[in-house]
Amino acid sequence: MRPGEILGLQVSDLDLNRDCLWVRRRVYRSNIDSPKNERSVRQVALSLGTIALLELWLSELANSAPDAWLFPTEAGNRPQGRDNIWNKKMLPKLKPIAMVEWATFQVMRRSFATKAKEAGVDAHTRSAQMGNTVDVNENEYAVSNFPTRLAAIRKLEATFKK
Repeated sequence: MRPGEILGLQVSDLDLNRDCLWVRRRVYRSNIDSPKNERSVRQVALSLGTIALLELWLSELANSAPDAWLFPTEAGNRPQGRDNIWNKKMLPKLKPIAMVEWATFQVMRRSFATKAKEAGVDAHTRSAQMGNTVDVNENEYAVSNFPTRLAAIRKLEATFKK
């Protein structure tokens, strides 16, 4: 998911009985806005690990009313900002493992697409989960790793040995 989509979640967007959440809005430059495009309004499947973390988060959330922000500011009346989350929560975790220079939200999105592709998730499913087109997912996000490229060249080579 895009950072603004995550920060734009309200408690009612979670449907943990169906292992999903709904993207209905985003936070963009401190403004609560509609999602980036029509494909961005979507049902997002959740991993079992994410569901467990969200259940724990909900149990500790001060306001769990349906219209409450899932990731609110300390005052609770607005969603947190992307830069605030990055600087206060993520950078301190990235510095000790020397990932500050190159890690970004975009890198995380690309990593998801690449790992999902490596796991055999088809391009249509990846793009639906991420809220983009198959073209964008294949040509901008998913990156082939060396073992995949090597297997492809070996497969091609085998067609000439017949």
